[in-house]
Amino acid sequence: MSSDDGAKSVIPPSAAERGQAAVNPPRSRRGWVWTAAVCAAFAVLSVRPARAQTAATGIYAFPVGVSSITVTWFGDTMTDYAVVSSTDFPLASTQTALNNYSATIVGYSTNTSVSFMVEASSAGHVVDSSTSSLYTQAAQPNGSALLVLNGTAETLSWDGSGNPVATVYNVEWYVAGSTPVVFSTTSVSVGSTTATINDLPGGQTVNFQVQAVNVNGFPSGFDVTLSTTLPPIDNQAVISSGSYALGISSIAWSWTASTGAINYQLFEDSGVAASALLGPNQLAINQTGLIPNTTYTDYIQSFGLTSSTNSAPFTVNTLAAPTTGLTLLSLSSATASAVLSWGANNNPPGTTYNIEWWTHLTSTITVSTQATTAILPNLSGGATLYFTVQAVNAAGILSDFDKTLYNVVPSTSFPISIVTVPAEAQGALTFVLPASVIGVSFASGTFSSNVNILVSSAVESQITPPPGMPADAVSIPGSGGQPILFQVTAVNPANGAVVYPTASLTVSASYLPAQIGSVDPASLTIDYDDPAHGWTPLASSRGPNNTLVVVAQTLGYYQVFGAAPPAGISGITVGPNPLRPVVNPGQLMTFRNLPPGTRVRIFTYIGEKVADIAADGSGNAGWDGRNAAGSYVASGVYLAVIQGAGIKKLMRVAVER
Repeated sequence: MSSDDGAKSVIPPSAAERGQAAVNPPRSRRGWVWTAAVCAAFAVLSVRPARAQTAATGIYAFPVGVSSITVTWFGDTMTDYAVVSSTDFPLASTQTALNNYSATIVGYSTNTSVSFMVEASSAGHVVDSSTSSLYTQAAQPNGSALLVLNGTAETLSWDGSGNPVATVYNVEWYVAGSTPVVFSTTSVSVGSTTATINDLPGGQTVNFQVQAVNVNGFPSGFDVTLSTTLPPIDNQAVISSGSYALGISSIAWSWTASTGAINYQLFEDSGVAASALLGPNQLAINQTGLIPNTTYTDYIQSFGLTSSTNSAPFTVNTLAAPTTGLTLLSLSSATASAVLSWGANNNPPGTTYNIEWWTHLTSTITVSTQATTAILPNLSGGATLYFTVQAVNAAGILSDFDKTLYNVVPSTSFPISIVTVPAEAQGALTFVLPASVIGVSFASGTFSSNVNILVSSAVESQITPPPGMPADAVSIPGSGGQPILFQVTAVNPANGAVVYPTASLTVSASYLPAQIGSVDPASLTIDYDDPAHGWTPLASSRGPNNTLVVVAQTLGYYQVFGAAPPAGISGITVGPNPLRPVVNPGQLMTFRNLPPGTRVRIFTYIGEKVADIAADGSGNAGWDGRNAAGSYVASGVYLAVIQGAGIKKLMRVAVER
């Protein structure tokens, strides 16, 4: 099978092959000392049924061409995954390589809905994810032509390039130095579309270009640009050609020329002149002395020898001013909350402010308010808390951030580190510790009485070192750093007695790529400190955001361990992820363990390349969050395509401004 956009075809297996998927053999743990007793235990374990497969999570799909999509997901390296499609293409499948949970599927129609699911299989058992849908990209139109010129109206025609009926096309027109004006139309027949654009500026050379837009709003490329010079029309009303907020107290107004005009003048909508008379060649002016975050509606009057004409009104919002004097008024251990205040800096009442807080282990949380104070509840204990604020103007444009405040909070000082759970309750709890974000979830009936669940950090000296640990087994983050080592306990709040669960719990621990260094991510496990047998590795599955998940039978000490990385792409790591280039200027998102010379290209999810970097001699490649033009990219998720020396890997990275 081939694709017109170059995507690699995926050969689907037969139903019988999928139903008889071979079980991946379990990986060696750490080379424990083999004794007769251990060998006997292994003989018993070897006849156990193969463990159940892990369903795919974090599924994301995006179009990569007019006939193909790429699907990515999180999964378990010991489970086979297949992408199953139910539209256009009966079945597409792939058995993933280690830590490479993605598949590109081709053969679809352009701008067409695609439904698919990710199928996890192991030992003949199959679990399907829920069905997801998206649209392929629309094909770029071609054959654009100018048909009829009638004064200030122009008719265009183009070929739809096989796009389906009702595909939307954007026709953009502009004169030199102006912002494009978008005219949208819907196709009425396959392969042939037309559009008539009215009220074009007389006496100007106007450029036209056409693109198709798929149902999800992703545009195609433009067809060729067409140009024509319109006949002059005396005293034609001018048209705004790209007015915008110049700053917090100024607006740059601009307009097209009016044939025969001898003067122009800017007026506010109240009729008050906002400028002196302007010459016939002056088609722009900056209005100053305005109020931040305020809507201004102005118009242009063009004067001919015998008459004058007013333009339609132009409306622009000034920018909101950055706040000043951000202050942390209080930080309450009793309520796990903070109170912040800041100065409005002449922003009017009703201005929206976005307050952001985060830790070095958690993503940014945004709280919006129209006041100049805010109470931030449910903060995370046991981590450095960061706070900042920015203003938003009425058009949704963000100001610069105020200064960043931070405060260190001990893990034992916040109630969020000790959660009271009623008897027979069920839930999922999150605890933020200095080295990791810990999750504990349990079903109804797991605890027979009310309990206080506590998750706290531990140190190596508190527990017995693991016996027989081979040289390549290391705790995370290894030497010189605090290990991901924690204790989960439950006590009766009335008498302090330890309460043991009557059913299994789910325990998860996150890690940062920078924490694991050269350790192979695929080797990471959560181990339990069994009082009778020492450290015991638990079957650890992979969740989103660098999270390990285990099913635990009891409470106690847990620690994350790993092994030295094997050769190949599985050892590639990236961090910090997300990158915060504004909050942490000069910081680089670093791709590590790359063969020297490997290329790392960063793309948006619609396929626009924003950066192209190469690994240095030490196997590192750093990205500062800027595009090729030297500007910081917008906040969001990006795709990193790593390729070179016989390797190819796709990773998702994020930027937070």
